[in-house]
Amino acid sequence: MPFHFLNTGREEVKNPLHYFLLIDISNRIIDSFNMPNSFFSVRTLSNLLAQVLFFLNVALVFVIVLLIVSSNKFGQITFLNTTFSLLEIGKKAGTLAAFAFCATIIPGILRRFRVTGLLKSIQIILTPIRPHFGVLMVILALAHYLFVKILPTFRLPLPFTLATFEIFGVLAFFLAFPLALTSNIQSKKLLGKNWQRLHLLVYIILWLIFIHVALLSRSVPLSVVLLVTGAFQIGSLFLKKR
Repeated sequence: MPFHFLNTGREEVKNPLHYFLLIDISNRIIDSFNMPNSFFSVRTLSNLLAQVLFFLNVALVFVIVLLIVSSNKFGQITFLNTTFSLLEIGKKAGTLAAFAFCATIIPGILRRFRVTGLLKSIQIILTPIRPHFGVLMVILALAHYLFVKILPTFRLPLPFTLATFEIFGVLAFFLAFPLALTSNIQSKKLLGKNWQRLHLLVYIILWLIFIHVALLSRSVPLSVVLLVTGAFQIGSLFLKKR
């Protein structure tokens, strides 16, 4: 059954029956995690999230360009009488990029563990939108590198050098870039078996990101998340071979 958006105008909201209808819709969404054929199934939710992520990725590119153009020579922008630093925005973009990358590999981990119930529903939701998370990761990682390393270097008379943790981050980015470019059906058909071999790089990228983050003492919580994700990844691979 197709999903129809509800037209709840100001006059309709005054009707108490519409509040009960909205509650019923919320309950149906929650129940869909255990009822795949329900009015709002997990696959419908996955398709909706795919569209949201697509437009989010497109919008994010424009936002990054806007931030660069609007920033002053000190790498700052002012919005609504509040000053933001591109450096701090870049650090947060790096954190979000790491979480986006984890979202791309979690469905595979859940599939190899043969999960059921709620975890199975999460797997079904995330699997079709993994490519969008991969593209999101690359966009955020690019913003992270631009705002934290490239732009400050260009604006200040400092030599362009890479610290040890930065080397691992750059390697992870350049390995992830071709994966994002080929995260589509056309590339999969064109590359054939080589597509699967190429995307095995995700196992290397995860640990490159972990080392990059772990070498930063201020990023302990994110390091733990990446380490746990990596541990489950290795465990699922051993389980698959049995």
